Amino acid sequence: MLPPGYTLLHHRQFPLAPAYANTFTVVKISPLISPALILPSLYFLIASYILYYYDQVFA
Repeated sequence: MLPPGYTLLHHRQFPLAPAYANTFTVVKISPLISPALILPSLYFLIASYILYYYDQVFA
């Protein structure tokens, strides 16, 4: 179990760091900053995947 306010980052989610692909990092996240940082990056990630998919399929 992690203390409150901590989250576990799996580096497999980040293809820019292949050397750390199977490592984990415990990251302290401030409850005020985390939604402002995570949500836009999550939306950007989803949008980039969708645009990449449509570019591959319909190009």
